[in-house]
Amino acid sequence: MSEDRFKVLLLSDSHIGNPKAALDSLSVFDPLFTDIKSNFLEDKCPPSLIVFSGDLAYSGEKEQYELAEEFLKHIYECFDTEYGKIPILIVPGNHDVDRSVIDEAQKEYRTSLKASKVDDMMQACDVTWNHMIERQKNWRNFVESIPSQPWKFNENMHFYTGLLTFTEMSIGIVGFNSCWASHEKNEQGFLWIGQHQYDTGYNAVKETDFKIAVAHHPTDWLNPEEKKHIQQKIESQFNMFCYGHEHTTWFNDSKEHLKCEVGACYEGSKERNSYSWLYLDFINKNAEIRLREYTSQGAGGWRANNIPGKTDKNGIRHLIFPSKERFESRLFQACGGAKTPTANITKNSASFQEIEPI
Repeated sequence: MSEDRFKVLLLSDSHIGNPKAALDSLSVFDPLFTDIKSNFLEDKCPPSLIVFSGDLAYSGEKEQYELAEEFLKHIYECFDTEYGKIPILIVPGNHDVDRSVIDEAQKEYRTSLKASKVDDMMQACDVTWNHMIERQKNWRNFVESIPSQPWKFNENMHFYTGLLTFTEMSIGIVGFNSCWASHEKNEQGFLWIGQHQYDTGYNAVKETDFKIAVAHHPTDWLNPEEKKHIQQKIESQFNMFCYGHEHTTWFNDSKEHLKCEVGACYEGSKERNSYSWLYLDFINKNAEIRLREYTSQGAGGWRANNIPGKTDKNGIRHLIFPSKERFESRLFQACGGAKTPTANITKNSASFQEIEPI
């Protein structure tokens, strides 16, 4: 039953505030709310977590986040609950950067960055770093204003860590900031997470049983000096990685790692709009993803996203559960040492607590 599964709503790239798409919200957003509501009514279970993997706003301006707040409030109304009642993790995207505060010196400075220089700058929190991170000020002020959130926000690097428990398993979540160096459109290979940010985030959740990483960019967009290293770390140390940015829906599942690319859902999108539901059964080690897409045909609306060879006709795929050694050990303990886990463990509603970043 769905209430025994950890349910995640995956959204990304709404680009709220795009002046060229101001009239499109009725055709894209309103049907989106209807579709989300239909899922809730179908299984009578709200999500345990909402993940929004960046680009909530169009150009990072304060007024756009006022519109974004209304957008998020409509999503919470779909579940007949108060704004902020369900934990929502929102990472910054390149469109959440206020480019009006970026000067030419900062743009030129990015071209000189090396991995060691990035780490030194992050750890020192010097004037240069503070100027770099200032471009995310409006995004930061907005996400910190969302009520009742459990996340611990790192003020220096603008990323989140959090811990939750569900069916007696501990779940660690890190929302990485992949956009602190962003300032233009074509910047693949010029962006950084930074080893210091990665280590700080991972160390905060390393003792949890199941680990989820979220960022706006796929690792392919990182500077070549850190791209492979960060990718290998995420795939070997986290059970799951969610990201957006490229406006396509895709997923890759293996025994130890699940990668979910979250599609765009924005007004006026020339790409196919899409979003996803993810279900994780920690007791029976089952996972399922349900893909949804928007069609402008007829009156327009949302429907199952059937990817040939990846999903069934209803846009559903039963995934390989991404388990690791520590998860297997904790699952064995949670089931009282039983060789075959069963679903008779008392279900706990997801409970959250803050993690203090190291």
